[in-house]
Amino acid sequence: MDVSVTPDVNAFAEEANVTPVVNSGTDAPTVDASKFYTEEDLAKVRDLLKAKEQEWAEQLEREREERERAFALLDREKTFAEIQNYRTSRLEDERDNIIPELVDLISGNSIEEIEQSIQGLKERSSRILDSAQQAMQSARREMTGTRVTTPPNAGPMDIETGTRQFTAEDIAAMPLNEYAKYRSQLLSPNAQGRSQGLFG
Repeated sequence: MDVSVTPDVNAFAEEANVTPVVNSGTDAPTVDASKFYTEEDLAKVRDLLKAKEQEWAEQLEREREERERAFALLDREKTFAEIQNYRTSRLEDERDNIIPELVDLISGNSIEEIEQSIQGLKERSSRILDSAQQAMQSARREMTGTRVTTPPNAGPMDIETGTRQFTAEDIAAMPLNEYAKYRSQLLSPNAQGRSQGLFG
């Protein structure tokens, strides 16, 4: 005999609408989320967060210091370029007032220091030039004092004149050393050739 089993649709529906009942007895399992981590685990997490926060703070501090260093370098480089340009410009302006050996000594870390350096080098240059001029004047005076002058008792025969005519008396009274001096003027070339003496 054929026995067909037909499912009880109402039975399934009733089961589907039934809500589960949680047993609150001592044998029933309880779920407590705070017990998933122990206190030791939580302490480790806190220490890890603290270490990460310190690491982030140190990294931010390093980045801040690097930014400040970069800005400081930029500012210093700008100032350095301005001072170098000012020094070069002032060196060209004062080149005629400072002796060449001192021009390269112009220095300073600020415009005021460069100006002080220029003023000092100008004063030194002036003193050096004054000393050199005084030395040159002294040398000229010494040279003037040792100039050879014609002796006051020089006779008419001591002065050479290319066209002077000597008289017989002049020639007769002339010392031999003076005669030798004027011999080329007194004698003709042929006579000079014939008369070779002590002074010839």
